[in-house]
Amino acid sequence: MRRQYEKQVIKKTLIQEVSKLKREEWLTHNSKAISACNKLIEKHGLFSDSYRIL
Repeated sequence: MRRQYEKQVIKKTLIQEVSKLKREEWLTHNSKAISACNKLIEKHGLFSDSYRIL
């Protein structure tokens, strides 16, 4: 019983670590595009700004 629990904990931990590494890799790979998009939004605003109701 304890062995099964340990396997589940290890599996969950590995899944979390792999997800973390994939997220970091994705951010590294896409950081230039994200930055460019943010600059474009800062300069021109969002396309939906004219449809806002405040």
